[in-house]
Amino acid sequence: MGAVTPSSFCVCDVIPWLRARGYVLREGTFGFGEGGLGSVQIGRLRWGMQGPAARSLVQDGFLEVRVDRHGSHVGNPFAGASAHKLCLAYDDLLRAVLVAPLSVDDDLRDYEGLRHDSLFGQALLSPFEENLLSEIAERHGVHVHHRQRVRPASVRAWLVYHASLLVRGTSLVLQCWCLHGGVCSTPWVCHAQSLLGALLWVAVSARSELTSTPSLDRSQVRLF
Repeated sequence: MGAVTPSSFCVCDVIPWLRARGYVLREGTFGFGEGGLGSVQIGRLRWGMQGPAARSLVQDGFLEVRVDRHGSHVGNPFAGASAHKLCLAYDDLLRAVLVAPLSVDDDLRDYEGLRHDSLFGQALLSPFEENLLSEIAERHGVHVHHRQRVRPASVRAWLVYHASLLVRGTSLVLQCWCLHGGVCSTPWVCHAQSLLGALLWVAVSARSELTSTPSLDRSQVRLF
């Protein structure tokens, strides 16, 4: 995209990058409404009577989107280490999938295919994707989860799709099991913190391309 990336996608490192572009922090999230962009928060899941549910009430106007490995295409594929190391490995994965210039139309088409796939964690990885995950795992001293497989290409498509929602004013709550909070949470606790930062980076960096795509029907959004 021709844009300089922050030192990491963890939201604590994306904050200075956003502030330098005129975005401001309000109530634990970035108040993008004035600029026509939605906002993003992190929510926490719990087991309810009928399965995973939000631990706390979600603010009106925010769309809940699961990002855990059991209910989405963007869960953390790494395991076998501390949360800090697993989050660093996931951040490295995000940098790898975003290193090439985005092709918004192609990525949105890829996500359209994901919307019909509910077999989370059962993806067949290409040799390139297997090698990429193995290299990242070795670099960070972690393991690739032996049962839950996450496709790097799916992560990229997910980011572009949800960034396209943000640029049209839709606000999101990324739901995982690790923490509840916004951009002020202790860093490197949950992979959703880097997912949040990468999502904001894509939305701001590729805003002109994203806004030129056909309008999306929010009622058709699947929460993953």
